[in-house]
Amino acid sequence: MTGAGFTTREGCSFDQNLTGGRRATEGSLVDASRTEAADAELVRMIERRSSKGEVDLDELEPFCMESIRRYNARRREENQRAWCGYFERLAARLRARAEEYDHRAQALLENRGSRAIDPM
Repeated sequence: MTGAGFTTREGCSFDQNLTGGRRATEGSLVDASRTEAADAELVRMIERRSSKGEVDLDELEPFCMESIRRYNARRREENQRAWCGYFERLAARLRARAEEYDHRAQALLENRGSRAIDPM
């Protein structure tokens, strides 16, 4: 057993030789403080972007960009249909109101005309 009992050559399942048969030397190891600093910087950048809702479109994958394009096109089409429906209903209401006023105006003219002819 070596160290605190975590590495043994006999029967320990997590004691794998990951260096490809070479012994790790100090020069071949990654500086842990630099790695931690890089990880911390990445975490800060991700948190800042997620809090701002900031996304760099160049970083998105092509399939993601295609999905965004399809979504925006579908949303524009739905909005266009909604506006068309709104204006069609508005035009129908205005036509009905105009016909109603036209009938009222005709009735008023007929009433005035009948009074002019029949003075009694």
